[in-house]
Amino acid sequence: MPKAAWTDFPSTRAAQIQRKRLDSVSGIYYEISRLYRDTREGRIGTEDGRRLGALLRLMYDILQGAELERRLATVEAAMEVSRHVPHQ
Repeated sequence: MPKAAWTDFPSTRAAQIQRKRLDSVSGIYYEISRLYRDTREGRIGTEDGRRLGALLRLMYDILQGAELERRLATVEAAMEVSRHVPHQ
């Protein structure tokens, strides 16, 4: 039986409900787990699985960078406020 391409899966309402948003670590973790199972069980080819895994890793790295950027902005804002508060 030939392996299905990633685009061969139907875009039904049930499939859309099971999709997780990829804007959180838990969403990316869910998708990586699903990708692993689909590749392991032969629903998608190993080459497609590898490529999609690399994209998910890139999304994770971007998400982590955005989180660090947000935290740094919070620290910098707090430091700026403390500079303008007179010390006694």
